[in-house]
Amino acid sequence: MLLTRPRGKNEPLAELLLANGVESHCYPLIEIEFLATPELTSLIGELTADDIIIAISMNAVNSAAKQLKACGQRWPQRPTFFAVGQATSQAFAEQGVAAVVPQDPRTEGLLALPQLQRLDGKRVIILRGLGGRETLAEQLRLRGASVDYCQLYRRVNIVSDSALLIAQWRDKNVTTIVVTSAEILQNLLHLVNNSHKSWLVELTIIVPSPRVAKVALAHGLSRIVIASGANDQAILSKLLKLQSSPNEKK
Repeated sequence: MLLTRPRGKNEPLAELLLANGVESHCYPLIEIEFLATPELTSLIGELTADDIIIAISMNAVNSAAKQLKACGQRWPQRPTFFAVGQATSQAFAEQGVAAVVPQDPRTEGLLALPQLQRLDGKRVIILRGLGGRETLAEQLRLRGASVDYCQLYRRVNIVSDSALLIAQWRDKNVTTIVVTSAEILQNLLHLVNNSHKSWLVELTIIVPSPRVAKVALAHGLSRIVIASGANDQAILSKLLKLQSSPNEKK
């Protein structure tokens, strides 16, 4: 099994997999680079008890926390915090912040929460990486909210010798790849390119959501397995279920 998250994010999953009898290999396909976001402190400092902070990823939380600490500023106590998934919620918890998290770890899950239905007069700060989907902000504005972004990091593709890399993966008998974001998937496809596409299509690709699965299917990958999120437990649970039911592909 190949784990492709950014450096430092694969090792806990690798240990969890090994404890369950699954050998894996770590090869990051993107790096995370934190960005200075000067507007973060002023935007957060203006929030009231009626306002909202939403974090799209644990990287957004960790980058924000680092910048707040550097300024001697704490997370505010007044607004309500939301996290897109369990890993993001845990990142908040490590900062002493309790966040509401949907069962469905996607933008759609956030938008279904009852607390985010009527937002007239509320301010919402979205903590995220550079770029990304606009669906969340668009829908929150339609519900009456004033929305600002804090773009706290960017993803940087890792460039490698693709022929050498795939030869190494073949030698390791990789049959399954964990791909936890569309960005990682795009870099995997770029690395493999048409020269090795026939190899990739024979592999099982574990993805965290139907959205990433749709991207994979659009590029001709068919052995797609959708986990219930990008966190370690969700990946492990889906893998163990897959091993017990090898024909499951959904």
